[in-house]
Amino acid sequence: MNPTTRGQRRHTELVNTKNLGKYRAMAQVTPNISTGLGAIVSVLMGGALLRHGNLENYRIYFYIAAALYGLGTFGVVVGYNPPPRELQVTLTTAQKFRSLDWMGIFLSTTGLTLFVLALSWYSNPYRFSSAAVLAPFVIGIVLLIAFANYEWLIKKDGILHHGFFHHRNFPISCIIIFAEGVAFFTLNSYFVFEQTVVMGSDSCDASLRLLIFYCGSIVVTTGAGLYTTWTKRLSDPLVLGFSIYTAFAGAMTTVNATTSPATTCGFATLASVANGLVLLNVIIAAQLATPREMIAVTTSLLIAIRGFGGAVGTVVNNAIISNTLKTNLGPNMAAAVLPLGFPAEELGLLIAALTSNDQEALTHIPGITPTIIGAAVGAIQSSYALAFRHCWFVSTSFLALAFGVSCFVSNPKEEFNAHIDAPAEAKLAKLQHEIDMADAESTARAVEKLAVEHPAPH
Repeated sequence: MNPTTRGQRRHTELVNTKNLGKYRAMAQVTPNISTGLGAIVSVLMGGALLRHGNLENYRIYFYIAAALYGLGTFGVVVGYNPPPRELQVTLTTAQKFRSLDWMGIFLSTTGLTLFVLALSWYSNPYRFSSAAVLAPFVIGIVLLIAFANYEWLIKKDGILHHGFFHHRNFPISCIIIFAEGVAFFTLNSYFVFEQTVVMGSDSCDASLRLLIFYCGSIVVTTGAGLYTTWTKRLSDPLVLGFSIYTAFAGAMTTVNATTSPATTCGFATLASVANGLVLLNVIIAAQLATPREMIAVTTSLLIAIRGFGGAVGTVVNNAIISNTLKTNLGPNMAAAVLPLGFPAEELGLLIAALTSNDQEALTHIPGITPTIIGAAVGAIQSSYALAFRHCWFVSTSFLALAFGVSCFVSNPKEEFNAHIDAPAEAKLAKLQHEIDMADAESTARAVEKLAVEHPAPH
């Protein structure tokens, strides 16, 4: 990212100065590819470390992740020193802190935390009608409603700055990236898990099928960047992407114990195409719909909404899985093993040993036989398949909504221009300021000339 030779630096300056707006899509492709490569390494490393039940190796994974985060932090501190913006220089530290939307921060973070906490406790282990769930749920909803009213009626330049909503593409982007967050985190959390539990796949083999998703996303996002750069159209890839994403989630509802690995590879391919088309263009749509000076806040807010969608999707899915298993696992297990002569009083031990993959405990259960184990495994697979099916129904519903909303995305072709929103080098910042001043003077002369040629009637 930091060319060292003079020729490379001149080329970089030329692209940044004249064509960054025109090549915004390709600029966004770069971090998407980087994220995809990181995910590929993560999947390979995680699958290899946890293979054959070596669950304690998860610590190694997080040691490596911590080292990489530390290296990244060091790189940002040392290598990223953009010129200060005007307000960075003119405002004191105290003024900067006072300008923050503290009330909005409190209402949004507290409300979201309580809302997600209530959903995570539902059926895990509390009933929805219990105070442990109902109290944080109601308080969270009230605080979020208060946050919305505060940002709408009182604080017009807060977290939800009113400048965000001058173009319909921004609220549309918020809706569809929330839905994408629900679907992506469902895929990321359960795609491998479902194959290991329902299909009996090895964790590393299942992880390799997830690898198809990330590899395909890199290829497709590059192609999508080229298409958007060439056509300056955002609606086409978004509509196509969400239609494919919806088809993927719908297809995942059909997975069961007899589903072949090749089939899930096909499903992963569908998801990779959808992800490559959607994630790139929804970020661009939001950035081009908001004021240039707010591009950082726009991107941050969009990522936060995606994370919120992922959090909501995760806790809802966890509640669905827990509730479905509580309702179905015991009866399915009893129907499978009791006719084979397995003692009913040992059902709890059998379920606990199989769900925890405790082979030693399994062999010491009275009345256990290979036939009973096979029947019990089949009952667990069918119960989990039903639970995951309900999770994918949730994702399908959100993605279908996103597909419908994405049809209203407009194509702001005029925004694919040569303006640099936030120059990262002092030289470029100065040059962009000169260009802006020249444009302003040119516009003023044009208006003055028009006024002379067409004077207003007295």
